[in-house]
Order: sequence, then C-alpha cells, then structure tokens
Amino acid sequence: MSDELVDVLRYADGGGLRYVTVPAGDGDRVVAAAETDRRRQEAMRTLLKWVVIACVLAYEVAVADDVVLGGFAAVAVAVGFAVGDRGTDATVPHVVARDVSREEHVTECDAEGPTSAVDAEQ
Repeated sequence: MSDELVDVLRYADGGGLRYVTVPAGDGDRVVAAAETDRRRQEAMRTLLKWVVIACVLAYEVAVADDVVLGGFAAVAVAVGFAVGDRGTDATVPHVVARDVSREEHVTECDAEGPTSAVDAEQ
C-alpha cells in the first residue's frame, strides 16, 4: 500500500454505514455535489406533486363536476407524496476524516467492525 492521502466519506443507507475514500481535498466537493443533486431531486418531486394535484383538481372540476371530491383527492395525493418521501438525506455523505493516509483509514475501519472501505476512484 502507498502512503497516499485521502478524504473519508460516510454514507448512511438502509444497509448500515458505508465508507468511501476519495483523493485528499475532494471530500467537500463530493458532499457539495451530492447536496446539489438532493436539492434538485426534492425540487423535481415538489413540482411533480403540484402538477399531479392540479391535474386531479382540474379533472374533478371539469369532468366529474365535483369540487369536494377533487379537494379530497388532492389531499390524498399530497399525503401520498408526504408518506412516500424516501428520505434523500441518505444520499448525501459526510466527511469523517480529511487528509489521512489510506493505510490509516483501512486500519481504523478494521478496528470499528463490519464497515466497508470502498475506493471512489474505481
């Protein structure tokens, strides 16, 4: 193993914690890019929710001629979107170590237990 310096990122997903190494200094850029993607996904999800609600209301008013049923259907769609929120925070990593040697990182992960160190460079 070389004495290459890396930043260590931690992802918390459904399967537990996952550690990823990136070249030293790139950790903050990876986190910023993931945060930007998360915000973009949330904005698209919000837009989709409002488009679906508008379509449901328009259908109920124009075709079914029932404003009350349209209101209930719109509330049901909003609740469905709220319940179906998958929690996109898991896609944003956290920098847990900056400028550490790859050997030091692997040793620390082995000591912590069943976590995995994956190279993002692959």
